Amino acid sequence: MDIPGCAVLYFERASDGRFKPPSDYRRKSVATVSTHDLTPFAGFWEKRDIALRRSLGIYNESEAKKADSERDVDRARLLEALAQAGITIQAESDTPALCRAVHAFLASSSAQLFLAKLDDLLGEREQLNVPGTTFESPNWRRKLSAGIDAPGLIEALEDLARICAAYGRQGP
Repeated sequence: MDIPGCAVLYFERASDGRFKPPSDYRRKSVATVSTHDLTPFAGFWEKRDIALRRSLGIYNESEAKKADSERDVDRARLLEALAQAGITIQAESDTPALCRAVHAFLASSSAQLFLAKLDDLLGEREQLNVPGTTFESPNWRRKLSAGIDAPGLIEALEDLARICAAYGRQGP
């Protein structure tokens, strides 16, 4: 099939549930961590989306506990995928470093394009839109935590440019 697609990290899995290695990403796709309807990486890693769904009544206590334990497995699988790709991190608790590692993982993929979201570069934790909600969540109202000329964003873009250059991609 010659139709381009979107390769979202959270869903790029092998049949056993493990994250696909970068070499297994479809060439005709854009590789990205998440979308506007999913939690940014920091929120994913810190399980903020699970807590939000619980607080909104989307998950009951049992579903939240199940999602929490599944996320623990996903976190371990992601660390394993990064290590197998030769991408090391110093500490699992360093969410910004993990986000850079995930961007390196995706930049190294065989996907034709790689997309980094400002939400991830700025370390946003809350998702912009929660599908299935109308009034329960302030969808599309959250602003970025920093302006376009903020030193933190400039530094994140410079880090991203270095990551892209290391994997032969054009940077921001």
